[in-house]
Amino acid sequence: MYHILQITGHMEQSAGEMPENCFEYSEQGEYAAAMKYLCGLRHLDRLELEEAERLFRESVAKSPAGRTYYRLEAKKELLFCMLVKGASDEEVNELYDDELKHNIDQNKKSTVSCPRVSCACSYCIRHDQKTADEEYLKAMNSLDRLSEGDAKMEWKLLNLLKETYGLSS
Repeated sequence: MYHILQITGHMEQSAGEMPENCFEYSEQGEYAAAMKYLCGLRHLDRLELEEAERLFRESVAKSPAGRTYYRLEAKKELLFCMLVKGASDEEVNELYDDELKHNIDQNKKSTVSCPRVSCACSYCIRHDQKTADEEYLKAMNSLDRLSEGDAKMEWKLLNLLKETYGLSS
């Protein structure tokens, strides 16, 4: 729990810029899955998609009952990694279940990452370039409402989407 609070306290930095010691943790304990998720964010911020995906998968697999928030956050970021890397439709459909769809749709206006993941879903899953472009622009325009660290990371990941899929600017 200490490390989770320590990371939250450094939110003026993006996860990739935070001190390494913020991400040192025990593989045991009730917060191990949450720390795997946060370590995955660190790698995602650094555009180290393979390592981020691995950590998000482990976080999803090891999330204890009652820790729905971190499990869904890890699933959402895992989905993003898979979409950007061009995972098969079968792999994506297995992860993108009703619970995750509902979570992303429900939280598009209130969370940092849902607009970005929704944009990737519009392009890759629904093959809807127009909606993906609209969601991209909305997400870019909302960056000024985020903490400095979150805004840096989201800007970087939105630009990755733009470069990967040729979204409108």
